[in-house]
Amino acid sequence: AALPNGGLAQGGMFVVYGQRLGPGGLVMVDAFPLPTTLGGTSIRVTVGQTAVDALMVYTIAGQVAAILPSSTPTGAGTLTVSFGGQT
Repeated sequence: AALPNGGLAQGGMFVVYGQRLGPGGLVMVDAFPLPTTLGGTSIRVTVGQTAVDALMVYTIAGQVAAILPSSTPTGAGTLTVSFGGQT
């Protein structure tokens, strides 16, 4: 799909860039299974009536990386990043 709102593949890793997305210092996973919350950051993807939590890989104030679960429905959806009680 065309940018800036390109598609995400089920099971694919993606990176979100912005401000105040995570803690000041880098926090990254160091073991499996991958968590849905890391350093106070979480990502929820909603497609239709179904919401799934992305599997976190790393988080820092300016960017977060996660894996979209394979169980995520296909179609247009919304991605919501939450950190420290803010979305």
